[in-house]
Amino acid sequence: MEGGDMKRFAVIYVISLSLVILFAVGWKAFLNSGFTLNSPANHEVVNEVGETLAIGEEWKEGDLLTLRVQSVDERAWSEPEFALEKYDAFRLQHYRIYDVCFEYEALNYSGYDDRGQQQRGLFFDVFAIGCDEHHEKVQPIPLDAHTTGLFRENDQGEASGMKSTDNHYIVFAKPEVSAIEIHFATYINDTEHTLEKNFGFICR
Repeated sequence: MEGGDMKRFAVIYVISLSLVILFAVGWKAFLNSGFTLNSPANHEVVNEVGETLAIGEEWKEGDLLTLRVQSVDERAWSEPEFALEKYDAFRLQHYRIYDVCFEYEALNYSGYDDRGQQQRGLFFDVFAIGCDEHHEKVQPIPLDAHTTGLFRENDQGEASGMKSTDNHYIVFAKPEVSAIEIHFATYINDTEHTLEKNFGFICR
């Protein structure tokens, strides 16, 4: 091997070794940071989820909370909110827009503990699962700007007695989607335990 080749080989070896060391250090820091994936696998559902509820039915979880999906409306691509260039790919593929409107109320829900800090507001993680006529899953695309996930409290800074209305969760669904199930989840006591419920509707 000539001198120039040896020099290039040495440079490449040093760069590669440095990248490996940086990756190892970063991965170790990541593992030691206490970070946990926000995945259902890390949560234990403590209530009985039961059968899927229909639009208009109410989920009442003991004396803790209630949630009701009030309506599901199909929206039009011609509306200014959706007539944007960033949504052209969905429009051209004939996705359909569904606007899920829901309300919920904290009865005696007192929040949950998040690594030693008490979170007082009630909020819900929401996601949708679509199925085609053959009952095969077709994942709808959530429009993040309209998902709920903000902590909300009443004027006294308490979760209990708080009611939140006119919440919207919007999804873009492929043309072959014939039914959609909306999944709601919230924490109870701590971030390892959840209350969950599903609502479903047929796409017209």
